[in-house]
Amino acid sequence: QPLQQHRQQRLQLVTTTLYPATTELVTMSDEEDAAGFGGADEEEEEDAGGFGEVSEEDEDEAGGFGEAEEEDEEFGALVDEDDEELGSKGDGGDEAEAEVEKVLKSAKGDVGYQMAEELKPVKIKSDTEFTNFAKKWFKNGNTHNYQLDPIKASLLNLGKGLQKKSTLIFIHVSRWMGITAKVGKSTASTMQTAQMIIMPGVVHEKLRDETYCQIMKQLTDNPSKNSRARGVILLTLVLGCYVPSEKLIPTLRKFMDDGPPGYRPYQNVLLRRTTFNGPRNEPPCSLELAAAKRKQFLRVSVIVDMVTGKEASARLDPASVNSEWVQEIAMKEGIKNYEGFSIFVSRFGKIQSLRGAGGKGMHVMDIVSKIDKSSTQTGEHLQNLGGQLFFKADVFKKGTDYEKDPKATEIIFHQIQAEIKAGLFVCKSDDDYHDFAAMMYYVRFGEDVDTKRVEQCLTSWFPASVFEKEPAKKRVPKVEKIHAKASYQRQGYSKPKVQGLVIEKALDFWGQESSFFPGAIQLMSNKPKQVRRGSKKAS
Repeated sequence: QPLQQHRQQRLQLVTTTLYPATTELVTMSDEEDAAGFGGADEEEEEDAGGFGEVSEEDEDEAGGFGEAEEEDEEFGALVDEDDEELGSKGDGGDEAEAEVEKVLKSAKGDVGYQMAEELKPVKIKSDTEFTNFAKKWFKNGNTHNYQLDPIKASLLNLGKGLQKKSTLIFIHVSRWMGITAKVGKSTASTMQTAQMIIMPGVVHEKLRDETYCQIMKQLTDNPSKNSRARGVILLTLVLGCYVPSEKLIPTLRKFMDDGPPGYRPYQNVLLRRTTFNGPRNEPPCSLELAAAKRKQFLRVSVIVDMVTGKEASARLDPASVNSEWVQEIAMKEGIKNYEGFSIFVSRFGKIQSLRGAGGKGMHVMDIVSKIDKSSTQTGEHLQNLGGQLFFKADVFKKGTDYEKDPKATEIIFHQIQAEIKAGLFVCKSDDDYHDFAAMMYYVRFGEDVDTKRVEQCLTSWFPASVFEKEPAKKRVPKVEKIHAKASYQRQGYSKPKVQGLVIEKALDFWGQESSFFPGAIQLMSNKPKQVRRGSKKAS
């Protein structure tokens, strides 16, 4: 009985989290928080004012850079007074490189995390060096080295349509790096500034090379350690969103190789990962900024069983896509066929699948970026993300041999249980509820029938609305009768086989054909629409 009550509590917790009347957040563990979640506090970023909160006079004296002691602290002591190069001392470089090695091994082992082929040494040509690339390709009188003044026109030949956007990007890049003597201070937060730099390149492919070149320009011959530190982090954020053209890649790679040694392996992995999975559709989020500061690949908890609340962790980097998470979690859980599974995010009462239209699915960080924006607007904290991610099936096929893949069968069975409990799937008759109850009871307790336990199970498995017409106690004899006469009970069916009967019954009741693959079926909720107060129409 205590075990049954615990399961009932877990089922209630998971269903209210995924299908909330009011969203119930699941707090992440201290270990996950230490791994980078919540590392980019929005208020602290706003306090920094987008870098350079000092007088213009002081900036002029410092060569255009503010003292920005608080900002240095915000960026995690990225520079060392005794070290000219970012990342070679006191920055967790060894730990970061070890994490990079794990990712590389995962990719070689085909554990979901794939990337473009290993980068070969850059062949030095006449225009590989950034200074020579700039001499050959920069237009409008622009030079390769950093400057205090805003540019008057794009570095590259973009045409008239993108000139204004390119000059605005340069202003934001300068502000991000603390070069504010001539472009003025930013009124936006750190994250907003990064988004204003990167989002134009997400939308306009021609601006991608321009953005990379502007960052490399403001890093070249830059006398400020603090400014260079910020520039390296900004370059890292861009690498996670899109890659440059084939023309610029050799120059970018040479620039990265000549940069901070502590960031080199991390940036190279991001370049390979983004090349493989393609560009993002959203700008980076505060989670990415926190990870970029620490050169980390994060791990995020995902709920895999909607009744027990069991969780599995998935590796998250800026290039992570739905198919990678599905494969990693499926392998951990011992699921043989994961074709119909997807990652879902539940936030503010809305549920979204990351399956997307392509084979790889959506970028996980694109969804996180949207959540980040919503969280900022509502004042919530992104560190609650872990409790909002779910691994569940969204595409099915009838006639599956459920005994061949018992782990997948149980996860789907529990998923249907949770969704019936949440009222997403409504039976047409009481007899149908009783049939479901008898099968569910057999799965849980087999042949052993206990009247009080059956009653407890009924209230645990079905929403309160089911018992408005007839209480659970009066339904028990009907369920017991079905259980006694059922062929699965008489013939001693296996647990996965009866779980499969529940799944097939759900597909019969609520399934609709889908175009994902031949014979594909999706479960569609038939939950009655609520009527708004004061309105006769259903909303």
